Amino acid sequence: MRRSRAVAMAAAVTVAAVVAAAVTDGHQGVTVEPATPRTGMPADSAGQIPDEPTDDDVRFLDDYARELGLVMSRARGPEPEAFARQVDGPGPDVRTMRLSGSAHDGGAEVVLRLRTERTRTGWFGSVEARYRVSACYRWVLGESVDDFRPERLSACPAGPPAELGRAPVEPRLPDGLYDRLSGGLAARKGPVTPEALLADVRTLYVEAARAEQRRGGVRPERLIDVDDALDRHSVVVKGEAVGVSVGFGQECMMVRAAAGEIDVWVPDRISLQPGEIGCSASAAAAPPNARTSGG
Repeated sequence: MRRSRAVAMAAAVTVAAVVAAAVTDGHQGVTVEPATPRTGMPADSAGQIPDEPTDDDVRFLDDYARELGLVMSRARGPEPEAFARQVDGPGPDVRTMRLSGSAHDGGAEVVLRLRTERTRTGWFGSVEARYRVSACYRWVLGESVDDFRPERLSACPAGPPAELGRAPVEPRLPDGLYDRLSGGLAARKGPVTPEALLADVRTLYVEAARAEQRRGGVRPERLIDVDDALDRHSVVVKGEAVGVSVGFGQECMMVRAAAGEIDVWVPDRISLQPGEIGCSASAAAAPPNARTSGG
């Protein structure tokens, strides 16, 4: 675990360096505007508004954009709204200006307008000017670590901010899936091929989802669709073992077949965090002494 955390920290440092290089140089796209008047203060109390942002103003916004990109990277997606909801509102500092695409189909595009109040001080720390700086940044979010780099735009998209609407209920794995996989796969005889194991897991998943819908009247959208839970990346062969990951993010279950035995388990929450083993077929195929379990 210590090694995995060290690797994750090193990766984060590398990401930050790459992201820093990706942001547009200079002051392009950064605008200066009057600060919001404070209650009980005259409108001209903010002092003389500067014509141009300083290097520190631009650096502050760029750093803010990098932090927001890392926050959005923790979202499951795949729709751009899911990423934007991680950082949008409730105040005026962050507003979503454009959304398009999907993380599963070329990337989810998110354009955010960042706005923050800044001050310039004079001798003895007296405030000479209070103003706001703003800029728009663009991300195309997918599965690669490079997708989290912000691009500062030369101008913000025209029109009002986008309405994200109410966040949908996060889908989950079907109840009873663990017992169904454990019992159904244990009865399997003979050599296991990746194609056959994936097909068996898929069949049992569909059965578990249908059983819960009949039993409790749960709506299909409350459960992870089988095509999202299991795709061509969900199975891998590692040595003599075949691993299958079921689900994504924190909703994850794993299956490993090796030496005539089939094992089903649920990874613990820590191991599913960004920078840890994640919900992957490679993790599912790993030997038991390399895994962590949450049940």
